Amino acid sequence: MSLCQLLEERVKANPHGTYAILVPFGNIETGTARSVDWTQLKRAVTRAAHILSPLDEEGMPSKTGRVIAILAATDCLLYQALNLAIVQSGNIAMPISQRNSPNAVVNLLRKTDCHDVIVGGGSAVHTLFEETRSLIADEAPGHSLNTIPVPSATRLFPHLGTIADDVEVLKDYPLPADSDELEALRYYIHSSGTTSLPKPIPLTEKYVRYTTLVPFVKDHGSLLSAAMAIPPFHMMGIVVQVMAPLRTGAPIMLWDIVDDGEPAPMANPEITMQAMRRFGATSVLAVPAFLVAWSRNEPAIEYLRTMDRVITGGGPLPEEVGDHLVRRGVNVTLSYGGTEFTNGTQLKRIHRTPEEWIWLEFTEEYPARWEEQDSGLFELQLLESREFRPSIFNIETPDGPAYATNDLFMRHPTKPRMYKIVGRLDDQVTLATGEKVNPAPIELAMAESPLVAAAVLLGRAKNQVAILVQTTPGHEVDPSDSDQVAAFRNLLWPHVEKVNAKSAGFAKIFKETIILSTSTKPFAKTPKGTVQRKRTEELYATEIEEMYAAIDKARGAEDGELPEAWTSAALRPWVLQIVEELVQHSIDPSKDLFDQGADSLTATFLRLRCSSAMQRFPNPTVSSKARSLDANMVFAYPTIPALAQYLLSVVSPDDTNSTEVKQEHLMNMDSLLRKYVADLPKIPAVSTPESPDPTKPLREGYEVQKATERGASHWYTPQWSLVMRWVRQIWSTFTHRVATTPKESILITGTTGALGSALLQQAIESDRFGRVWAFNRPSSEHSGMERQQASFVDKGLDPSLLQHHKLQMIDTDTSADHLGLNLAEYEEISRSVTVIVHNAWRLDFNLSLQSFGPQIKSTRNLVDLALSSANASSLRFVFTSSVGVFPGWTDTSHPAPEEPIGDPSVSVGTGYGESKYVAEKILEYAREQTGLVTTSIRLGQLSGSMNGSWATSGWFPILLKSSLALGYLPDSPGSVSWISVDAAATSVLDAALTSTPERVLHIYHPKPTPWKMVLEAAADALPPSANGGAVPLLPFAEWLKKLEAIKPEDHDRIPGIKLLPFYRGLAAGDAMNRMLPADESHRKEAFGVVRISTEKMRSISPMLASLDPIPIEEVQGWVKHWQTTGFLPLV
Repeated sequence: MSLCQLLEERVKANPHGTYAILVPFGNIETGTARSVDWTQLKRAVTRAAHILSPLDEEGMPSKTGRVIAILAATDCLLYQALNLAIVQSGNIAMPISQRNSPNAVVNLLRKTDCHDVIVGGGSAVHTLFEETRSLIADEAPGHSLNTIPVPSATRLFPHLGTIADDVEVLKDYPLPADSDELEALRYYIHSSGTTSLPKPIPLTEKYVRYTTLVPFVKDHGSLLSAAMAIPPFHMMGIVVQVMAPLRTGAPIMLWDIVDDGEPAPMANPEITMQAMRRFGATSVLAVPAFLVAWSRNEPAIEYLRTMDRVITGGGPLPEEVGDHLVRRGVNVTLSYGGTEFTNGTQLKRIHRTPEEWIWLEFTEEYPARWEEQDSGLFELQLLESREFRPSIFNIETPDGPAYATNDLFMRHPTKPRMYKIVGRLDDQVTLATGEKVNPAPIELAMAESPLVAAAVLLGRAKNQVAILVQTTPGHEVDPSDSDQVAAFRNLLWPHVEKVNAKSAGFAKIFKETIILSTSTKPFAKTPKGTVQRKRTEELYATEIEEMYAAIDKARGAEDGELPEAWTSAALRPWVLQIVEELVQHSIDPSKDLFDQGADSLTATFLRLRCSSAMQRFPNPTVSSKARSLDANMVFAYPTIPALAQYLLSVVSPDDTNSTEVKQEHLMNMDSLLRKYVADLPKIPAVSTPESPDPTKPLREGYEVQKATERGASHWYTPQWSLVMRWVRQIWSTFTHRVATTPKESILITGTTGALGSALLQQAIESDRFGRVWAFNRPSSEHSGMERQQASFVDKGLDPSLLQHHKLQMIDTDTSADHLGLNLAEYEEISRSVTVIVHNAWRLDFNLSLQSFGPQIKSTRNLVDLALSSANASSLRFVFTSSVGVFPGWTDTSHPAPEEPIGDPSVSVGTGYGESKYVAEKILEYAREQTGLVTTSIRLGQLSGSMNGSWATSGWFPILLKSSLALGYLPDSPGSVSWISVDAAATSVLDAALTSTPERVLHIYHPKPTPWKMVLEAAADALPPSANGGAVPLLPFAEWLKKLEAIKPEDHDRIPGIKLLPFYRGLAAGDAMNRMLPADESHRKEAFGVVRISTEKMRSISPMLASLDPIPIEEVQGWVKHWQTTGFLPLV
């Protein structure tokens, strides 16, 4: 049925049923509500229809087929009565936002040939109309405008004034003659005008009827929905204020009418919440800004928790805000739709959990077409179906004409009808480097600061992103005052750092690239309050270009001098000269640059100059590495000698073996270690009759330290701590006799990778653990739970385990103070945790030790958590280290023992291995000085998961893919001791729960498998060679020569090119093994890999001790997985 037919049916079925509860805008606490029933609404629409198009002698509307615009700032009740009356009178309604410019209004009137405009609701609207009339007279002299004054609310709704509604004898008004013509035009709803002037969008009878039947409309049920926070001219306003109540019969809450001729007041979050609480709304639809404000108000949250549904749409809600509300018990429901394509999402939860509020669940009937874009994202396109047709088409697809929304979505990893909107296709900022940045997450994250009202990310066709910031009231800054600007940037900077932590390296904002708005040029916004990006950038075009010009001038990358040679001696003075030019004063080469005036922009310019110099350097060995510079190189190497050495190492990695370089590495390792153990408390073990175990000493000194930090009372002393510990131990001894063994509470860091996922799965399934915390780094693209779900699916694990009540997923930066947690979270975990498995680490063999600073700081932060724990005396701290700490192991006659490393030079090599060494030593110091029970577990090569899943970024799958293209597989004497991630995870947890914890353990396969057998098993599952047989084997050195001969541009087909330094290292080990007698070389690890002892670990872990050599089926399972993902071709 049409809207007018639905209204008639409501009157017939329930004439005095409530359409709307009208609540006072002022004096909410003492005011009273009034109501409007269906009959009163119908009579109001009839009165307005008589005004707009009087009936002729035959009782039919006299003026039909016109487009009648509404340019008015009236209350919602009056506005929607006029909307319905225009349609009832056989005309076409075009509600227009009074926030549009005269140009925008003229554009709408001319494009729709509209000559009749309902005007009213304050002087601002009349001024806008007069400016529009003047402008249209100039542009189109023949386009006449007829003004229709807004009828008063009490004229249409007499009972809201002083006259009873039924006093007047009201002549019936007929339904439109074309009520059942599905192609008849009913509305023009204009677009928001985010990127250009608003466009009129035609809505037919078919479109309107379909919209009244979508779940978003018909599933509102009998709730009292607060609908007054949505503007009535917006399509969302028509849906919730007209369509939903007509379809469901459920009442809505609106603001009461205003005095005749006065504009309707602008609602805000505070007064809307007051009204909802006072008059008992059970559902609400509000724009995200309202939810953001409510999320910061405890009484508001408490009321939202009582509501059946809290719906938001019309713009993105910051994920942190939604997560916070959901955790507090608020039923947040995200809605998505558009005037061109209505709303195809489920209002009720069908498959999504409350925590999945940010995921949109589309109906099966919605004719959605998902066009895949870059990075696995999808654009939503709407096709025509029997029931539905988009209001307009704008593209042709293989499936027929469609409307392309330009909205980018991410598909849910396990629920195929669920998607998350991540941005706009046309909003992506493409840098001059070719990298694409999605601005929406960054702008949303910036706007979470109380200092920022709105933000626009910049950088199109530039080398560096920047951010234009509109400050909140009370924080305005004069951009011409450099001191004010600097002070504001410093105030905002901690928040920017949090935003940067979730962004890609090329999308990071620097302090110097923050541009501040002026009060005289507020951001251009749509009627919905969305920032109009293009118009705002035009407003600030001068400021933007001046900022980028300053960058280009400071950078001087294109014409800078080149170093005389690419040697340490030549690079040091050259780098020094560039830095002094950038900071404009002399510096001490041996001291930290950032302590001498360098900042983040200096670092950016310096890296760009170095990259440019490498590109222009006349030696191809140097120029070919120009794109290899780490984005954080200046932060990782903040002195002139360190920078020079880094630039040298990028071009000549072998030079890092020199004695000078080795000593520098040792100094850096020692410096970092000293930094993170300097303030460890030195607490001797204390034995008492109740606590005879010297491996579980008391830590009263550390408790005092932490208590003091938290502001504990002055009486909290070491002696009092000792007394309290004795009391706890006596009570524990007593209760132990009557209690069952308590379950452990485990914290695992880094659970989204292969080993982390296996650890998490086994911890959730184990009866030994009553609580499980999973810590993962934050990301602007995917939450930790989303990444975890995708990882579980990829590895064949049951994703439903992630809904287990014992699990709590936490996205946090563990290198931040208190592990990035709020105080309540930190103290809760501190009270309960009994096992910590620190597994999170950056896997990159090209980085220096300094680049692993955040990981090392995280290790120390976790030690602090362990020492502050109520269970500190028995807590077990397990760190997953690596056999990469042994690059300098030279004793080939004995395997490396399961003991701490005494000589640090053994670990000099890659920054990855050095960082693991430093972390091991921090734990060793903590164990010696505080009695903390720590275990470092050095892991060897881990292979695939149970279903064969093995990351395609690993060196072995890349070796196989490259070998197929080369036509040969690389043979090598010796065996491999690879172990599946599932077996490794079991062994790690065995070590964490053992009653005899060791300082150091090794996880390595106890029964090695010949490398040749692994290759042959893989070859049997691969496509045959060119001659039809299995891919032939070739000695490793010869295979490497073929790889080295490949051109760099072939890296997609032969990805091994990117790992040449690594394969050269394997080749060196292979050559050493081949020098041994045949019988001895085959007993060695392939490629000269260090042999390590696993005796202690095998005594602790039955799983490890009982492993058989790698079976052929397991190898072929890896290959099958790579074939399934498309990484390797099918047989």
